[in-house]
Amino acid sequence: MLDLIKREIKIYFRNPSGIFMPILFFFLIVTIFPLSMSPDKNLLTLVIPTILWITSIFIIIFTTQNFFIDDYNSGVFESYYLSKISIEKIFFSKILSSFILFVFPLLFFIPLVIVFYDLNSAKSLIIFITVLVSMPSLFILSLFGVLITLGLSKQNYLSSIITLPFFMPNIIFSAKSVQQIDSSFFLPPELFFLMAILILSLFLGPYLLAFTFKTSLQN
Repeated sequence: MLDLIKREIKIYFRNPSGIFMPILFFFLIVTIFPLSMSPDKNLLTLVIPTILWITSIFIIIFTTQNFFIDDYNSGVFESYYLSKISIEKIFFSKILSSFILFVFPLLFFIPLVIVFYDLNSAKSLIIFITVLVSMPSLFILSLFGVLITLGLSKQNYLSSIITLPFFMPNIIFSAKSVQQIDSSFFLPPELFFLMAILILSLFLGPYLLAFTFKTSLQN
């Protein structure tokens, strides 16, 4: 699995723009979007969680659209199917390497955004936890939609349409978690639902992707 992760990271670094563009997109949105709004601090405090979530979802969709294209066009998918290595391990390695390169760097920008908008400590911590807990599960769900529509001419549109409804539980629970935070810190019950979704995604995601992969390849 370590060899697979190193291979994926080397492939991504052959095109560094694919790594830095999502980070640049995130930075531009969270800094430029408030300029079109009132400078009222209370208003910015209300909308910044929404800005972070919308931006994160767009980044996940953009970064996963071409996730399997190179392997599909080059015939690597067939070698996965014939390989002695478990397909579940291959997908888990690809998910982990992509999370390290695309999602993990964004987590460093979120504290900067929180400091920039001067949010209170309780809300800042909950926002960071909700994004940290939800991003892996959203990433896996988006990959599932991409894998289903792989090889179709309208893949970019269909995969987004398929996966967006599955994003709703994470979005709803995250919004409720932030709304229930006041000046005093506590853990909202919705946060535990997000953790449950994360655990299920990490355990079942590679198997679901592997099953979808085998079914698509055989058909």
